[in-house]
Amino acid sequence: MSPMTLQAIADFFEAVSELRRLGVIRSDKYLGDLAEYICSHFFAIELAASGRQPGYDGIANDARFQIKYHGSSTRTNIDLGDPSQYDTLLVVLGPASMLRDPAYDEDLLVYRMSCESVRSYIRALPVNPTVE
Repeated sequence: MSPMTLQAIADFFEAVSELRRLGVIRSDKYLGDLAEYICSHFFAIELAASGRQPGYDGIANDARFQIKYHGSSTRTNIDLGDPSQYDTLLVVLGPASMLRDPAYDEDLLVYRMSCESVRSYIRALPVNPTVE
């Protein structure tokens, strides 16, 4: 990735922070496109032509990839999709993500999980979790 692209991405996050402070941006959903672009670059994923492709976002080496972004500083939930529809899940954590390990100071963190790991996690969740 070129230095200009890296700088533009850093500038983007700074602009998002300011627009959020001003109340212009109220959702994180548009950041999914950025997460997909970043993952396609680093993992050589060919993204699906449609942004509404059900089940997975792209393919690399005959493996289906689902890509998710989390950037919320106030919530910890993230939809992991349906692991029967993909082989690998990539979760991109933005700079403000509450899910980040504070030991890392990079702008973005990417976690890679197999569909089997996601299935195991989902099976371990309580059927009717309570919020405390």
